[in-house]
Amino acid sequence: MSRMLASRMAYEPERSTAFGSITGSYVRMGDPFTHPIRILILQNSTNVAVQFSLDGVNTLITLQSGIHAIIDITAARTNDPAGLTAPVGQGVYVRLESGAAGSGSAYASAIYGGGAESLA
Repeated sequence: MSRMLASRMAYEPERSTAFGSITGSYVRMGDPFTHPIRILILQNSTNVAVQFSLDGVNTLITLQSGIHAIIDITAARTNDPAGLTAPVGQGVYVRLESGAAGSGSAYASAIYGGGAESLA
């Protein structure tokens, strides 16, 4: 059985949601992932705390104004040759923790492995 290893980082288009579109209910930030995601960077440049989710129901993380988080999904090892990733079709969602945002945006940047090479 051969395995495929990525030899370079590749990036999906950045997803963003402006303050006026962020409400008390989760809204999806752009399109779902089109690649298995290894690293996820979440940023909050709004003037209030926001919450991020990967399923639109359960909160993954709350970020205060001006804060970012880097989530290294592949840091956790698995026996699956494909590795541990956020799957294709997964989305990123954002909502206000409370109150109303008056400025800024929320951002999600996704990194995946590209340029695969085969290992025997």
